[in-house]
Amino acid sequence: MAQLAHYGCEPRIGPGMAQLAHRMGAGPAYRIAHLAHRVVAPGGCRAGFTDKQERPVLKRLKIEKGHAWLNVTACGIRRGMAMKDKHAMTGSGSGLPSWNTKYPSTPYWPWSPSIGRGDDTHANPDRFVGEDVVMTEKLDGGNTLLHAGAVYGRSVAVPSDAKWMAMVKKHHAWKVTEPGVWLYGEDVYGVHSIEYDPVAEHETFRAFALRDSGGAFAAFAEVEAYARRREIPVVPVLFRGRFGSIAEIRGFIERAHGEPSALGGEREGIVMRLARGFPAAEFPDNACKSVRPGHVQSDEHWTRNWRPCRIAGRAGTRREPS
Repeated sequence: MAQLAHYGCEPRIGPGMAQLAHRMGAGPAYRIAHLAHRVVAPGGCRAGFTDKQERPVLKRLKIEKGHAWLNVTACGIRRGMAMKDKHAMTGSGSGLPSWNTKYPSTPYWPWSPSIGRGDDTHANPDRFVGEDVVMTEKLDGGNTLLHAGAVYGRSVAVPSDAKWMAMVKKHHAWKVTEPGVWLYGEDVYGVHSIEYDPVAEHETFRAFALRDSGGAFAAFAEVEAYARRREIPVVPVLFRGRFGSIAEIRGFIERAHGEPSALGGEREGIVMRLARGFPAAEFPDNACKSVRPGHVQSDEHWTRNWRPCRIAGRAGTRREPS
């Protein structure tokens, strides 16, 4: 607190800083955030200040490689913090991992019916030949992270309070409490561009990836085992095994695109990954996706006027995981 006294910051807590404190844990950075609602970052920070506001306003917060970077405006501060003052506000013990918890971008299968402009395609599709692979259905939903009892959207800066996260919060987030586990899945409670058949409340979220405290991706069998123990649904599995050639893979994917979704309605796409686990650095080599023609990439349109999917009945009784 003394480090901030000369900036005229009085100890108030706003909702943005409360979320930040929850995200960052109980280290020195947490205490500063908790007391001073100020620029806080283990590893560094960027400050942009003006004296035109009467109270602090959180302008931007994101996590980059495990470090929190903030831009804020704060009352009574006429110039940015000196670098030495920024370093004085950093510290270890925040509880954040050293790797980026945001789910990485999945490269496109080179023969995908639709490829986003400027997006990467898989550079070496032959690497899936002769390897144990798993193909799952790519659902038309929101990429969602469950960690330490909280729910995160595509941005992993702070827990999400979006209304379309209501079902995964109610049924599953509380089951994933381990500090060294990050469970990723697709959430279809908020309708994007495909409306599926009615879905049970507890099945609006489907897990597809699990990462450990080092950021490594678990084998898909481990994802299934973890989810099964906690009664969390997994994305539909379309294939397990090996392909003998690129032609076989292309043929399977083309046929899969022609089939309806396992949830009813049109199929959004297919994701292929190696069945075994692998470090995060190998993700671009070990996973790819193929999406339908006209695939909608932007989520902005549906969030403005979002609507829930059709619910097929009540979920089962809540039960604590073993």
